[in-house]
Amino acid sequence: MATACIAGKTTAGVTRARATASLRSRGEYDEEEGSHEGDGEGEGEGEGEHKEKPKPKSKGKGKGKGKGKKGKGKGKGKDGKGKGKCNDARHTPCLHPDDVDVLINAYVRMLSRWNDTDAKYLADSFRDTSDSINILAGIPLGNPTFPTKQAFIDHQHTQPDNLPLTVTHKSPYSCDEIALIWKATFGEARKQVRGVTILGATKDKGYWQIKTIDVEFNSIAYLLDIGGSYTMPGHHVVLKIIDNNLAMEAYSQVIDDW
Repeated sequence: MATACIAGKTTAGVTRARATASLRSRGEYDEEEGSHEGDGEGEGEGEGEHKEKPKPKSKGKGKGKGKGKKGKGKGKGKDGKGKGKCNDARHTPCLHPDDVDVLINAYVRMLSRWNDTDAKYLADSFRDTSDSINILAGIPLGNPTFPTKQAFIDHQHTQPDNLPLTVTHKSPYSCDEIALIWKATFGEARKQVRGVTILGATKDKGYWQIKTIDVEFNSIAYLLDIGGSYTMPGHHVVLKIIDNNLAMEAYSQVIDDW
C-alpha cells in the first residue's frame, strides 16, 4: 500500500512582472520621451516544503504581466514560490486510515469465512494469542494459541471458525497497532459473544500485514454456542447485615445447576 506522495493540494506561486519600456517618440510624438509600463510575461519556478518529515519538495510556477499605455516591453517573472501540501502522504512508516480498514476487513473475513487468498495478509512471523481459547483448548495460559502462520492456516482448513463477526467499534490506532471491539451470535445457544482484538501490523513486504492477533472474549458464551456445556461449582454465600450495632449473620448455600 505504499504510494508516492502525488496526491494533495499544491499552491502555485504567483509572481508579478513589471516591464519598463523607454519610448522615444518619432513623428507622432515629436519631442516626447518617457518610460512606460509595458505588456510582458514571465515564468518562474520555486520549491515548497511538505509539512511532514521527511520533507519532499514541490515546484510552483509563477507568471507576471505588465501593461503600458504607450508601448510594449518585455516582462520578467520572479521565481515563483510554491508550497507543497499532501494530506495522503505515504512516506511515513505508520498506518493510515485506509490501511486500518484493509486489515480489519481481512481479519473479519478470516474468521467469518476463510479464503486462502487472505493468507497474504498474515506476516511470516505471525502469531495468535488468546487465553479465552487456551482455557477451552487445554493450552497453558499465556502461551500462543497459534504460534505460527501455518498453524493458524491449518486450523482454518480443518476447523474454521465461521464466526459472523460484526465490528462495533474501532478505537484510535497507533503507528502499528489496531484495536477493535466485535460481536458474534451463532451456533446452538445463540448467545452473543463480545470480544476485543488488538492487531499488530507490519510492513516488511512493502504492504501492511497482520503480525500478531491478541484477542479475548466471553468464552462461556462461546462454549455454549459451539455445543459445549459447563457446571458452576457450589459456593457458600455469607451475608452480613449491621444495623444499630446489632449484627445478624445469615448463611445460605447456593448450588446452581446450569
